[in-house]
Order: sequence, then C-alpha cells, then structure tokens
Amino acid sequence: MAWAVSCIGLINIDQSVPISGWRKSLQRVSSFLGRVCCKCCGFSVTMTGTRAAKSEAPVLVAAPHSSFFDALAIFWTEAFIVNREENKNLLLIGKCVQFAQAIFVSRERKESREECKEEIKRRVNSDEDWDQFMIFPEGTTSNRQALMSFKPEGSCLASQYSLS
Repeated sequence: MAWAVSCIGLINIDQSVPISGWRKSLQRVSSFLGRVCCKCCGFSVTMTGTRAAKSEAPVLVAAPHSSFFDALAIFWTEAFIVNREENKNLLLIGKCVQFAQAIFVSRERKESREECKEEIKRRVNSDEDWDQFMIFPEGTTSNRQALMSFKPEGSCLASQYSLS
C-alpha cells in the first residue's frame, strides 16, 4: 500500500522543491503504511530520547549503518536521506524512497558525489520547508560489531550543516 500511495504522489512531481499540499498528506500516509508493513515483516524500531525540531537540528545523525534495511528509518523519521542510485528502482521500496525525496548518488560517477553534497547543502540551508536530513555518517554498511570511521562529509554535516 505504501508503494501505491507513493506512486500516486510521484505523478508529475517536481523533486526540486519540498513536497507540500495534498502530496505532504500522502507522504505521511505512505510513511504510516511503511511502518505497518515493517512491523508485519517483523521489524521493530525503538526511538529513544526526544527528537529535536528541524529549526534546532536540520541534520539527524543515525549510526551504525549495518544493512539496506536501515533506510526504512525514513518511515519513522519522515526525513530525506542519501541513497544509492540503483535503489531507486527496487521493487516496492524504490518508489517510497523516491517519494521521501531522497537524494540519489551514483557510486560510479565522481561528479555525482559532489552534486549530492551540493544538493544536501541547498536543502539543509534553504528557507523552503524541506524535511530534516538523516545521514548515516559512515557512508556504507558495516557488520554492526563496531562503529566504522565516519566519512569526512558525514562528520562535516553532523557538526556544521553549512558544508563550508
């Protein structure tokens, strides 16, 4: 169901601006249905603490990044993320990630990483109503035995979202 709602929301969408209006309502429905689907598949998510408002913390830092399934956190946070270009076309989840306005990066194109960094900077520093940005600063998955070294871009974003 989250896939179907996301497909409807993606019709003629301009991904260069934040989702608003009826699409914002659909995005919340998609997130709710995604949470239901995850729970039905046996995924359990526990959020501890109090989430900071976007005005206080435009960047959410999540770690460790241990599997593809970590990206499902978008259903709980309703934040946008960076995702691999090839995940855009994954069955069912791909449309949900697109509708969450993820920034897609190609690992094969060096320019793609720079474009991604600039798009993150644009959204995080924008006066427009973008959702919070959630980053896994390791930049890739691990075996969950230890926290991996953070990528320089992730550390920069976590401490100073101007990316200067």
